[in-house]
Amino acid sequence: MKATSIRPGVFVRQATGLVRNATMWDAFWMNSIGMALGIGVGLMFFQGPYLFPGGDAVIATLVTTVVTAFTYIYVYAKFSAAMPRSGGDYVFVSRALHPFLGWLLSWSQGIWLIFFWVGFGGWFMATGILPVALNTLSASLNLPILAEWAGAVGTPPWTIGIGVVVIAVFCAILIPGGRFYWRYQKGLVFLMYLSLMLAGILLAIHIGDYASQWNAFVARSHQGIPFDDIIAKARSLGFHYNNSFNLVNTISLVPLVFFVVGYAQGSAQIGAEVRQPARSQFVAMVIACLANGAALAVLGWLLIQATSNEWLASLGFLAFQHPDVLALASQPYYQFLAGILTTSPIILILMALGYIAWGVGGLPLSMMQATRYMLAWSIDGLVPEKLGEVSDRWHTPVPAIILCFFTGVATLILLTFNSTASLLGSLMAQVIAYILVSLAGVVFPYRLRDVYQSSGPRSILGVPLVTWAGLGGLIFLLVVLVQFIIFPVFGATGTLSLIVTFGIFAAGAIWYFAVKYIQRARGIDIALAMKEIPPQ
Repeated sequence: MKATSIRPGVFVRQATGLVRNATMWDAFWMNSIGMALGIGVGLMFFQGPYLFPGGDAVIATLVTTVVTAFTYIYVYAKFSAAMPRSGGDYVFVSRALHPFLGWLLSWSQGIWLIFFWVGFGGWFMATGILPVALNTLSASLNLPILAEWAGAVGTPPWTIGIGVVVIAVFCAILIPGGRFYWRYQKGLVFLMYLSLMLAGILLAIHIGDYASQWNAFVARSHQGIPFDDIIAKARSLGFHYNNSFNLVNTISLVPLVFFVVGYAQGSAQIGAEVRQPARSQFVAMVIACLANGAALAVLGWLLIQATSNEWLASLGFLAFQHPDVLALASQPYYQFLAGILTTSPIILILMALGYIAWGVGGLPLSMMQATRYMLAWSIDGLVPEKLGEVSDRWHTPVPAIILCFFTGVATLILLTFNSTASLLGSLMAQVIAYILVSLAGVVFPYRLRDVYQSSGPRSILGVPLVTWAGLGGLIFLLVVLVQFIIFPVFGATGTLSLIVTFGIFAAGAIWYFAVKYIQRARGIDIALAMKEIPPQ
């Protein structure tokens, strides 16, 4: 297979209509937003010590970050340099492994993005992000009305209203084209990382007196319990923390790190729109993964130094098992724990806006990736051509973006009235997808020799570097998959999650073979398209 081989008549059209308007830094920040550091740091260092006491979260973060960056994330970067196409891993796997596997991977990912994550983004803004931001401001600024608003936004009318507005706004931002979105993204990134920088500075300043600052917060806000009572209350309720290092629990923390650094590959799906992909995608994926992983470790280390592992574990235990005893207005996530250290309205508002930005940042990325999957499918003749239609004016897949609005709103309504559906994790499907990409990386130099040679091949001990990375990715991801299976707390193996996850795979298989049969009856062999690199 040749990198530029496109025979007339093989694809439904010979060009996508997209334009390369994403710079290396646009792609870098896109993947950084996708890693959701501002949300993940709360999960890692608030839930982690409680779920896996004795595990060293900083060591787990650093090791997992390096392994992730130089295994399957490197494979994504290498594929993106060799085949910079819309649909990313759909193209990689369908061409390097098998068309059916590429379709099944992308169908699962696409359905989760189209039907779940877009709607979840709107729902989570109203029920998870705004209440924490408003309660933090209310407690620190002594403004009870903000606490009232925090309670109101989670009610069904407000949740649906806020969610619909958020989804509609991002559709409106994405339709005019990448250049408009990339300008918006720069402002979003500024708020996001400014909020984390402020939180880190506050913690660094108050490493020696965090306990007194917490007690002052309890006194002025009339919520929570004194600092020293956190550990004492947890012990009295049956929680026992072992301060000695626990290797097993350190390894068990890997999935929580994976929630952050494991999502550094999003720019692969918009590969046809990234300039100078060979250089840009390596920086946007591998370097972004390392940078955000390092930031996660530093932020976590600062929080641990200001408090202690046992205090954080006890706080998590009380928050999840005995919230009535802890008596806080909202969950004490990272921004909350840093926000109590100041009463400056400007700092608190900037941190709240940054937290809100982290909460909504992934929503447009879900839309971008989902619509590029649909575009790639339509070019190969697997879905109606309308879903891949690109506006001559905007150079964006407008019909697909509009579809995401309606599917997102439908999911938003479902989640509003059945919040248990939020436990439907796509984790199992995500890991399986990464495993397939890693396997494709192993065979890439041998099955697509011409394409591989055009990407600047590198070897270690005579074996292509991408093959080594793919093998490393297979081992690492199988370990993560086993952890998701062993620990039900991650939600990947819940009955409903498994039914939906494998139901999506089954529906994808039926769709693939049905379309293949229908197209063959029309005299069209979609297998021919799968033997070529699709147009840009």
